[in-house]
Amino acid sequence: MGGRLGRNASAEALHARAEQAARDALGEERYRALHDQGAGYPLAEMARFAAEGADDLPPRADTAPAPRLTGRELQIAALVAEGLSNRQIAERLVISKRTVDAHIEHIYGKLGVCSRVQLASWLRSQP
Repeated sequence: MGGRLGRNASAEALHARAEQAARDALGEERYRALHDQGAGYPLAEMARFAAEGADDLPPRADTAPAPRLTGRELQIAALVAEGLSNRQIAERLVISKRTVDAHIEHIYGKLGVCSRVQLASWLRSQP
């Protein structure tokens, strides 16, 4: 689903091994499809599905309108999706890194995502 629960080398190594095992078991195309589908769910909901041992994700029953990002938030989201770090985004837009950090926090909150991967998946899903 793209979220990170740890930010240390050991946790990242475990994550990388688990991700590779999933890619090997599912194949790249199926892995990517499932990964992108899961990225659209809130973390708490995905954790519940995992705890219940769900093999498939239920259809989303979203009736709320899609969140609206400001022009600046869309600009920053696009740069995140390109793979730029917060510092690189700040340099490109001539703003402080802290301002970029705040925008990304607002973006995550509006979209209900918790990672750059989920943000990129959300952007790809937009018409």
